[in-house]
Amino acid sequence: MAAMVTCRSAAWKPFYERALARGLTRIQAPVALGRKLARIAFALLKTQADYVPKGPHRAWPANTEFSYRPPPPVRQGPSQVSMAPD
Repeated sequence: MAAMVTCRSAAWKPFYERALARGLTRIQAPVALGRKLARIAFALLKTQADYVPKGPHRAWPANTEFSYRPPPPVRQGPSQVSMAPD
């Protein structure tokens, strides 16, 4: 459903039209767009990064600074304490 609305937006309409030009049907093109959006969403969640769109259809002004949040540190397992008697 989100892909059907997104294919009308200025940022994603070229992707949708390219999919139609490649021979995808009007049902397959939004599915391809939905899969692409899902991959982007998963990557953003995985890396804890902010979405910065490419191309001329940016959601924010070009002079805005974006902060990159690195992923949280990897948790270490239990400490390797020896249980052997002294």
